[in-house]
Amino acid sequence: MGPPVIDTWVRFRAVPDDPCLHAGLLAQFTGHISIGAALRPHEGISQYHAHRTLSMGINAIGISFHTDVRADRWMRYHHLSTFAGDGMTHSECRVYNETDELLASFTVDAMVRGFAGDGRAVSLTTGRGPLAANPAGYFSAPLPSPLMYVEPFRRRVRGREAGRTLIDSDRVLLVHRQGQPPTYAFPAEDVPAEDVLAGKAEPEPAAVGYVRVPWDAVAEWYEEEERMFGHPRNPYHRVDCIRASRRLRVEVADAALVDTADTVGLYETALEPRLYVRRDQVQMGLLRPSTTTTYCPYKGTASYWTAVIGDIVVEDVAWSYDDPLPESLPIAGLLSFDGARAAVIHDLPPATHVR
Repeated sequence: MGPPVIDTWVRFRAVPDDPCLHAGLLAQFTGHISIGAALRPHEGISQYHAHRTLSMGINAIGISFHTDVRADRWMRYHHLSTFAGDGMTHSECRVYNETDELLASFTVDAMVRGFAGDGRAVSLTTGRGPLAANPAGYFSAPLPSPLMYVEPFRRRVRGREAGRTLIDSDRVLLVHRQGQPPTYAFPAEDVPAEDVLAGKAEPEPAAVGYVRVPWDAVAEWYEEEERMFGHPRNPYHRVDCIRASRRLRVEVADAALVDTADTVGLYETALEPRLYVRRDQVQMGLLRPSTTTTYCPYKGTASYWTAVIGDIVVEDVAWSYDDPLPESLPIAGLLSFDGARAAVIHDLPPATHVR
């Protein structure tokens, strides 16, 4: 944590003597650090979370050059964030040479948002799960509040930092809390109290003699030999991909991007069902790849698509998983569409509330 300022020295080696290339290299680095500067005052959030639990991306950069640039000499990028809120950041930045001469000024507007829809943790305790704040169904008798569910987690869990294993335990508990993804709990003797973890482990109130460690306290978490991202995978989470004949029509600016009944239904624990379609069912000529990506612990990394209809541009209207995790292989390369950004018409059953 600290003030929303980062200074970075940058130099490019062996650059041909082309003024336009030198200016272009200076500009190429403008978006790399500004989001990090904006997040510095906010505890527990950093660029480490990009594509894990947060979606981050540059929306716009404006740059002015004040003199000739030599990118093969040291340049100091001064990043000052002046705003961070409502999912957006704004930075006012300067670039100086080794003698503190101002080379260029630029502004950066960026996006920082939690994963929507596909990126959220869903389980017993989140989404519309049975122990969530807004469950899809109901219990026949009232439950105590707050309620936690604790169970043995029969996997080896390790926390690693800078190539060193700091935590290594076969005696892990998995703790489920309402509205949150599951967390690990370790026997206190399995977590060193010094070094990188000094002051970071806290007693786990749901299990006597156990401690919990913040996810970002170490750089890497492993279950057995598989690296985990974002949070522990939930044993009660399920993804079913089922061939369907549900109709899907998607419109943007009166143009039909999709109109087909050849679909795949994706049914994911505690989330609304989604329809996916093959690319040969989509007007791909009206879409272009976006720079946005998000990560789901159960499906993998999603790439996004922007619709361009004449002069109308709708960012991130669709997404696809080109290399999904094993349980989601049937949707590899298929597209699904965001009902908040396009008119998505389908014949899936409507959501119902029982009670």
